[in-house]
Amino acid sequence: GSEWWCAGCTDSDAINYNPTATIDDGSCINFNTQISGCLSQFIVSGGNMTLTTKIVNYSPVTITVTGVMLLDSNNMLVYSHGLYTELQTNAYWTYQITMPNDPSFFNQNYQILWQFEYDGNTYQNIYPTNVVGGC
Repeated sequence: GSEWWCAGCTDSDAINYNPTATIDDGSCINFNTQISGCLSQFIVSGGNMTLTTKIVNYSPVTITVTGVMLLDSNNMLVYSHGLYTELQTNAYWTYQITMPNDPSFFNQNYQILWQFEYDGNTYQNIYPTNVVGGC
């Protein structure tokens, strides 16, 4: 008998998954695992708090970051800002959100939502804010 091999993306969660691929060629684009986000810094000054949010692109493609949002524990929008920033492979970008100080911020289960585009499609990833750092 003969064996048939096909190189391609074998990650079924990737946007470029190839169900006929038998050998993973490293081309997979999986934004769930290859895009990272976090609250990288938290500063209180006067009556305001400044959140420095960070997005990191570990995917093999350039993405366009189109927005950053802060959601409360009920997924209600607290803050949003539209962007248009290209983020290349193995690069990161930060954005600062300044708002009135909330002493109970870390108990509120806020989340950061980064929105980005690739190949004409829009994607959103959500990250917790209960820990500073981690990406």
